Amino acid sequence: MDFVPGGELFHLVSARKRLPEAEAMCYFAQAVEALHFAHGAGIAHRDLKLENILLDRCPHPWEPPARVRIADWGCSKDMVQSLAGRTMVGTCAYVAPEVLRTAHSGETYDGAAADVWSLGVVLYTMLTGCYPFQDPPRREHASGGESDPKARAADEKMAMVRNIAELRFLVHPARLVFVSAGVRELLLGMLAPIEGRMTLDDVRAHPTCHAAHRAFEASTAAAGAGAGGGGSDVDSSDEKGGVSRLRRWWSKRRERGGSRGGSPGRRNNGEEVRM
Repeated sequence: MDFVPGGELFHLVSARKRLPEAEAMCYFAQAVEALHFAHGAGIAHRDLKLENILLDRCPHPWEPPARVRIADWGCSKDMVQSLAGRTMVGTCAYVAPEVLRTAHSGETYDGAAADVWSLGVVLYTMLTGCYPFQDPPRREHASGGESDPKARAADEKMAMVRNIAELRFLVHPARLVFVSAGVRELLLGMLAPIEGRMTLDDVRAHPTCHAAHRAFEASTAAAGAGAGGGGSDVDSSDEKGGVSRLRRWWSKRRERGGSRGGSPGRRNNGEEVRM
């Protein structure tokens, strides 16, 4: 992977509290294209989150958006060998309801569809600074004192799991008041029961996502021309080589026993739920 000095998209959202729609959609559209590339190679990521989307630089609000790279493929699934997953992996705030059900029922799920759900959470969180299924923080009673932080965190996590499993989409109207109709349509289409959820191809073809991708390409082409270079740093031979490298990496991973690897979960209710 290229060196990406801009750090995690999580840090950018945390520093800014939330991102303007145009900037958020540029990052989202890039993540969609990267995921489309992986799915085309037969790989589902299964742990998409802000912490696993890296920036090639840390842009100021007045600068063009950075390029993104998707990292931490330790939970990824070979869709060529198996179209569905049975292992409950991912990060609580981003995990799809059908993935949660595997802990109790053992039923299979489509890793590609679970990736689409997680991308929906990524987009919502960039726009609002909040997780879509997280209950608002409760205020402590003045006379009761503060509750145990660990117990409170556990309660909040369980509440989030229930909200996701029951599709309680906790969208306060004020959070999305400045979001366009097209983005709302994307969010509701991605954060939907699997039977009615948009596919990744649906997301890519959506006019709002397509326009964001075109806008990002135009901005990078203009920046490249200003610096005396070309717009895109990826050509078709790079893409073919990337698919081959991804497949070789996956083959070696299976030979080693399929270790999931990855970094430990962190940050509030964004805890990993690998089981």
